[in-house]
Amino acid sequence: MISNSQRIKSLILITGDFLVFQVALFITITIRFGGFQFEQWRNVLWPFCIIFLMWIVVFFVVGLYDLEVDKNPMRLFRNLVEGMLANLGLALAFFYLIPIFGIGPRTILLLQFAVSLLLGYFWRIAFTKWIATKFIPGNILYIGNAEDTREMADILKASTLGHELKYAMPISGELFQDGRIEWISGIEQLRTLLKKGKVSAIVLGIKLDEHEAI
Repeated sequence: MISNSQRIKSLILITGDFLVFQVALFITITIRFGGFQFEQWRNVLWPFCIIFLMWIVVFFVVGLYDLEVDKNPMRLFRNLVEGMLANLGLALAFFYLIPIFGIGPRTILLLQFAVSLLLGYFWRIAFTKWIATKFIPGNILYIGNAEDTREMADILKASTLGHELKYAMPISGELFQDGRIEWISGIEQLRTLLKKGKVSAIVLGIKLDEHEAI
């Protein structure tokens, strides 16, 4: 199940990518003509907006909008390079095989590719560090052994999904004090919590067929 927080984060990531492409186009025009040229920018703006939307679709296809991003910066860069190479090929085909705009911006395309790759990499590093893991965290409910909840909380905290263990319903084990966790004491309290919509997902540490009431 995709939570509302995940949808919002995905929308932020997509919007950020589109803005990165636009900023890269501004920088590209400035580099290409030794200063920003409004007329040159206006001539290529709409064709490139179409390209940018196509690039976002490519990013979807290659999995760059999967919020379970790897924290390894080198792996992130490799995935982004692969996606941008596919985008470069798509843009070249668009301008040269479908010449409806009457432009063949080969140099601009190459510059756009390089600048977008660089800016996009730093944007995604920032997104992973400050937005994916901290902005609108998803609340997780754990049902299982009480002693396993601390480990579960640490795993979620270290992940890039932006979830945190907020609630726990102990089936066995001894409870302990942890300011991060709110303990659920029974079925009625569980039902009330779920009706309020405060839980993004449930993690089970039990077999449901052994707990009919749950």
